[in-house]
Amino acid sequence: MAVKWDSGHANPVLSLAVSKERVIASGAESGELTIWSEQGTPIGRLHLKGNDDVTGVAFSPVSFCKLYVILWNVQKARPLWLTNLQHLAQDEEDLDLHQSPGQLFNPPLAHSLAVSSCGNVFCCGAEDGKIRSFRITGTRFEEEACFKAHSQGVSQVSFMAQDPGQTLLISGGNDGRVCLWSLGKDPVQPQKTQKHHAPKKSASKAKQEASPKVSSRLCIEHGEKVNWILGAELQGSKAVLVADPSNVISVYQLGEL
Repeated sequence: MAVKWDSGHANPVLSLAVSKERVIASGAESGELTIWSEQGTPIGRLHLKGNDDVTGVAFSPVSFCKLYVILWNVQKARPLWLTNLQHLAQDEEDLDLHQSPGQLFNPPLAHSLAVSSCGNVFCCGAEDGKIRSFRITGTRFEEEACFKAHSQGVSQVSFMAQDPGQTLLISGGNDGRVCLWSLGKDPVQPQKTQKHHAPKKSASKAKQEASPKVSSRLCIEHGEKVNWILGAELQGSKAVLVADPSNVISVYQLGEL
């Protein structure tokens, strides 16, 4: 059973952030921004000029007094590496698999990205209900794992604080489910060896062997489409904060994992 926080927002909550001091910020449509204590008590409210939707907020890792609303200007940006999820799906021969007759096909449109605390791994949630994890190597990145997470589009993915030996990922979907995944240990990068005449493995086989083991740890039937999801430690225990099309924030206590 989730604890419900009345956000005081007149519009749906779109984004959440938690500072290292466990101060919480929630952004909503029409420029609404609320600051919370970890007990769910509103500390202050702001309203951004222009009435633009607050789709993303973040705290400074140095001081909780600094809260950022990030605006992107990509006019002069140059991508270092591009990956097309449609091409990946074709390479994995996923386009027609597990599609029953008459079932509509959802393309792998990217909905959400999350970067792990190590900075070398990120996950992408897509419209086809799958989550794909990638490893960054220099100026390139390669797919490590792909797994079916939701029956509808994956609207949000977010890493939780990493415990020794495992990486925890939270996902929220348009199917109204909130899931917790273990991506296993950080895979060891293969060491360089001398050339030999053993038969070469296919690229898909090699990737499968190097992929981290993914396992489901928890699934919550939230019942509403997930707009934003965030893992945090509140009042001494792990919790998941969920924003949906309502103006209420749901808090699920996870306890010991």
